[in-house]
Formats: sequence, C-alpha cells, structure tokens
Amino acid sequence: MKDPVLKAELLRAEVETPEELIASFFLGPKEIASFTAGADINTDDNAKLEYAAPLDLLSENRARLAREIRTVGWPYGRLGELIVGADSARATRLARSLVGYGRFREAEHWVERARQTGAGDTASSTALLIQLAKPVDYRDPELPITAGGPSLSPPTPELFTGDVDERRAGIEMIRRAYEHLAEGEWTPAWNAVRELPAMHETDAAADIALLRGYLAYKALKMRAARKILRRLATDEAFERRPATRYYLARALLGLGKFEEGTAHLTRFVSDHPELAKQAAESRL
Repeated sequence: MKDPVLKAELLRAEVETPEELIASFFLGPKEIASFTAGADINTDDNAKLEYAAPLDLLSENRARLAREIRTVGWPYGRLGELIVGADSARATRLARSLVGYGRFREAEHWVERARQTGAGDTASSTALLIQLAKPVDYRDPELPITAGGPSLSPPTPELFTGDVDERRAGIEMIRRAYEHLAEGEWTPAWNAVRELPAMHETDAAADIALLRGYLAYKALKMRAARKILRRLATDEAFERRPATRYYLARALLGLGKFEEGTAHLTRFVSDHPELAKQAAESRL
C-alpha cells in the first residue's frame, strides 16, 4: 500500500487497506481442485473458454455464483491457513473488512481469533456488527422504528398538502397499513402506503417515511426501502430516529451493497451500542 501506483490501482477496485484486499480472497490454492471438480477442461484444441466466456457474461449462472460466494454457505476462501501471526488489532480489522464483503462466517472466525489474542471492546463491537449484518427471517421483529426516539404521532389531516379528499385518503392508507402491520402482513401493509399523497416536510412526515421504508424492507422491496430511507439520511434524522440508519443499512445489505451497508451499521453500533444490543437480542 506504500507504492503510490499500486495504491491507485487498488483504489479503482475500492480497496483501501491490506485487510480489504485479503477479505476479497474467495478461493485458496488448496481449494481449487474441489471447486473445479467435474468441470470441462479447456485446451488449445477445444478453446472452450474462448467461446464460452462471452456467453457466461450474460448467464444467470454467473449472477447466481456472484450471489453464492457472498453467502454464509460459501465453503471456500478460508484464510486461517494462509495468514499467520496476525495480532488482535489486525484480526479485528480483517473481520470488519470481511463483513464488508458479505463473508460473515469467516468474519466470525477472525473475531474469535482476535479475542483469543487479547482483543477487548473493539472485537466485541465487531462481533455485534457481524450479528446485525447477517441475514434474518422476514418474521424477525428486529428493531422497533421508535427505538431510541419519541413515540410516533398519530396522522392528522394537516400532515398532507392536498385537499380534503386527499387528506382523508392519506389517513385511511396509513390506518390500513397499521392494521396489516399489527398482524405481521408486510406486503399488504407496504401496498397500503406505497403511493401516499404529498406531505409537508415535518417530523411527523419523516416518521411516516420511516414507516414506509420499514414496511418496504419487511416486504422484501429492498430497492424501494433504500430509496425512501436514503432521503432521510441526515445526521439529524439518524439522531432523532436511530432506526433509520439501521434499516437503511439492512436494505443495502439485502441488495448486496455490503460495504455501504456495513459502514452504516458500524456507525449505528458506535453511536447507539445499547440499541444495537437490543436489535441483536431480538433476533429469532
């Protein structure tokens, strides 16, 4: 990383630290035989790779593999045999970088290594980060959107900018959403508020936007959740409603934006450690 030319090239791949470079290692020398078992052999005579590579760029198998290598079940890329002498600080940094690549199993291994070599609070925070970043069941209660903030204000006609009919319709949409939410019916709840009438820019409107982002996330509409919650992504909003950052992070992780989602979760754990523990303890 001290070589400016190498550093510039690595930055093009969004690699800024040695730990991030190591975290991008998905297949080791001893694992190649197992990974390629049964595959066709490319030779000068058949030129399979030359003709298959362009098709592979458009193949669903390529997209499936890209998703699979960032799941807990990916069996390769074990770093324990390749890295020796890592102290607790480096092991903790490596664990954090591995989370940024969606490699939670390997991250847990290095957090445990860090603890065995004397790491303290930093390793504990990283372990909490890993727990919060892992996939969850959609029925998981996770974190109440009011956690760490005031209660939600009931919607009133003054919340909306339109005429009387639009205001009534908006309140009815929110009422239906709350009914479905109480039953854990996430998709109907999201559909109820997917197209709300325009609202004034107030704290109450921001709360409804957070509710919409939360319902989109629980209904597995991650792009919609990201779009809504990003509009709320200000320091003031994160302080007033800490759950905003948590659910923005979860939506980003759900879209495979591991580094960006991990960055938000890291701030959430740092700024609100008790809420982070609450979210982790609520997991099914």
